[in-house]
Parts: sequence; C-alpha cells; structure tokens
Amino acid sequence: MAQILDVEHLNVLPSKAYYLKLEKDPNDYCAHEDKYESVKSNLERLVHIKDEIKKILNSFCKLSYGTLERSECEERCDRLYYWIGDMIVHKINNDDEFNNIFKKLQEEQAKIGSSHNCKCKFLKDIKKNDFISMKVMYDYSIDHSQIISSLRNSGIFCDKSYMNHIQKSVYKYKEIYDICTDDKKNTFCDEFKKFYPDHKTNRLPDLKCKLKDESTELTFSHYISIPHIQIKETDIPTTVKHLSFSSFKTFLITFLSIAFLLICIFLCTVIKNIIYIFITPMGAWIHKYVIKINSIRNILYDITGQGLMENKFYINKINTENEEFKLYYYNS
Repeated sequence: MAQILDVEHLNVLPSKAYYLKLEKDPNDYCAHEDKYESVKSNLERLVHIKDEIKKILNSFCKLSYGTLERSECEERCDRLYYWIGDMIVHKINNDDEFNNIFKKLQEEQAKIGSSHNCKCKFLKDIKKNDFISMKVMYDYSIDHSQIISSLRNSGIFCDKSYMNHIQKSVYKYKEIYDICTDDKKNTFCDEFKKFYPDHKTNRLPDLKCKLKDESTELTFSHYISIPHIQIKETDIPTTVKHLSFSSFKTFLITFLSIAFLLICIFLCTVIKNIIYIFITPMGAWIHKYVIKINSIRNILYDITGQGLMENKFYINKINTENEEFKLYYYNS
C-alpha cells in the first residue's frame, strides 16, 4: 500500500526543522552576556513579542558568539527574520508597527556579543501581506527538493493538510514568479531572486498530490490563492474532481444487483397471478369432470353385473341358522 503524506511529513520538512530548532533550543547562550538584562528590559516594551523575548535573545546570543562566514550569517539571519516575523505578523495591526519591531530588534542585537561576529540586518519597509507571501516563498525554496522526493516515494498520495500546503506553496511561487520576472526592483522581488537564483532558466515544476481517503480518491490540480495579492479569477485554474474507476465499478455492480433482484421479484409475482387466474378454474372443471366419469362408471358397472347374473349364473339360496346367503354359480 502506498504511503500517505500527512502532517507528520510536513513537520519534518527542512524549514519546519529550522524553526523548531530555534523554538526548542535547550542551551542558554546568553548566560554570560553582561548586557543581557538591559537588552531584555528594552525589548519587553514591545508588547507583541514580550512572551517570546527569551527565545529571540537566545538566538541573537548564539549568532553573536559564533564565527560564521558571511553567506552562512546571511542564511541564519534570513531564518531568524522569517521565524520572528511569523510569530508577530498576526498580532499587529499595521505595517509600520511590524517594521518598527524589527528595527528595535536590530538595534538591541547590535549590543550583544562582539561587533565582529554575525549581526543581522533585517528588511525594512515591508508590508504585512507581502511578508506573508515572502514567508511562503522562503519556506518553499528550502523544502521543494524534499517535497519532490516524498511525492515520488509515496506514490503521490497525501492527506488534506499536506495537499493544502503544497498547493499554497506552488501557487504562491507561480504568482511571485510572474510578478518578479520582469526585473522589477523592489525588496519583495529581490528576496525572490535571492532564494531562486536560477529562476530565469530553471522554473520550478508544479507539484500535485492525490487526496486519499477510505471512500473516494480525488485529484486536485488547482491551487489556493492568497488574498493579499490581487489576481484575476480567470488566472486561477478550475478544480477538477474525478470519481475513481474502482469506486464507480463498485457502485455499478451494487446497482445492477439490486435491479436484478427487483426484476426477479416482479416476474415471480406476475407468474403467480397468471397461475392463479388460469389454473384455478381449470382445476375446478377437472374435478367436476372426474366426478361425472366416476358416476357413469358406477352406473355401467351395475348394469353389466346384473346382466351377467341373469344370463350366465344361477342363484340358489342357502339358509343357515342365523343368515341367508345367495350362491351364484356358472352353468357349464
């Protein structure tokens, strides 16, 4: 039986593993940081991240005390940016508030550790809705290869959560690809080109999976749009649902079996009525005819027997003490 990709497979995608490692890191990298308390106090004024301050500062300390190449530092900072942004984007009310939080985080991070180690420069002037799209785009750039491998190994069967995830990722990639392939100069497209450096010569193929459940198997070839980017309705492919052949075959066999049973019952009822209508009067006529024949036979027997006695036999009477017998005998 083919493996069905589900939420457990989503949780082991590389992007999920990165975020989980930041979320659950058991080490305290800020234990010996002199400025930790003052930085922590400053960041706690940011209400929307107050409950996440300890985790965020721990990740800053880890970067500050590690010796990383520039490319690796940028990669770690991208991971931090989308991890932190995902925690706060749905808690804030406007774009300015979103950008001010990252501005404050960057200022306080600079106070921790050596100035020569990895320091993050977070994106500026990003709209909330654009960030949501960029987060999907970023995760997909990391997860794409593993998703392809999983689909090949599973026979492309998946549950609804997995299907929704790849539909959203593929659709968002195509959407941003169409926006940014004209060499547009903005932060949004710069991020896309950074994560997909070969986008002009190597456009990623569509990914699809089949929703698998106990009764039906549906193929989904459309993609779910994200509301923050306006798209014409004609650009969105129509959902196509195919009833599987095996399910249709089972339905057809059941339907024909029931129909055959009903036809048999109907024919039996008709035959029974025919027999009752035609055979019952005939039986009465036969019965009457047999009685009549028997009556005629008895009459003929009486006549024949009487004649025989008169012409062929002689009768003598023998009297006994109690009874009288008639004795017939033949005159030879």
